[in-house]
Amino acid sequence: MSVPGALTLRAVVSRRARPGEAAGFVVLTRGSATRRFPYWLRVASTRLATEGHRLLRRPGLYRGNTRGRPARVSSYRYPSAPGPLGVSQRLSGPEQVFRFRIRGRVANAGAVVLSGGVSPRLVRAGSEDRLAGYTGLPVRLNPYQPNYFGVEPVVGVFRPALGLYDLVFDTRSRGAAGPFRFRFWVDDVKPPSVRLQTRSVRRAGKLVLRVGDRGSGVDWPSLLATIDGRFRRVVYFPGANRAEVRLGAIGRGRHTLVFTASDVQETKNNENAAATLPNTRRLRATFTIR
Repeated sequence: MSVPGALTLRAVVSRRARPGEAAGFVVLTRGSATRRFPYWLRVASTRLATEGHRLLRRPGLYRGNTRGRPARVSSYRYPSAPGPLGVSQRLSGPEQVFRFRIRGRVANAGAVVLSGGVSPRLVRAGSEDRLAGYTGLPVRLNPYQPNYFGVEPVVGVFRPALGLYDLVFDTRSRGAAGPFRFRFWVDDVKPPSVRLQTRSVRRAGKLVLRVGDRGSGVDWPSLLATIDGRFRRVVYFPGANRAEVRLGAIGRGRHTLVFTASDVQETKNNENAAATLPNTRRLRATFTIR
């Protein structure tokens, strides 16, 4: 059956209407023929637009404090239901907003929480309804890393469009409010630097490496080391950009170390764009146990 013309569905909403959703079907019937047209409507009220913000003019380390601030926003979308990923769906405590602008073509931008009890989100400026997709949630998205879809206090935007973005640091309750620290980056396209500092060590000793990153920072859970093909324990000291590989019971002579280190941006890299940048460094070196 062919029906000429257009079907228009018009919704009238009061200015005082509360935020909410409505879904259903418009059913057209003629004789024995029936057509069902689905609809979905949402009444939005962007509370984030009423909040003040601090402008981030350059990448670096920053401090914030949610104590004493308003609690206007409790949920972010879309996606609107990240609960199955282990991410908090409702953040009823106070939040603090930091804003930045993407002026040109960049590969990425984001932030990682270094301390404090906040849960970050990344949205288009002024709207909690314009979450930057899954990258705007604090989860690991790189399928080639361990703990895929694991919860991490990192948010970002991948191949972002020009314009303004808000980093929102929210809390579960007023009791969780307080100071926090975070690192903000834009266009991080370089992997960490890795250098072996000890080429000769005693038995049962440890190898010392200098591992640092000037962009998003070293993702310490990603640090892996093998010696002669066997995994060894890695301990990282972020303040000193120092990593130690414990040798254990290894005999004297020459041995081969393979060490890999990723930065925090690597947790957001994925295959949804061409020429994805690998933000991982792999070092292969030999050393001697005397």
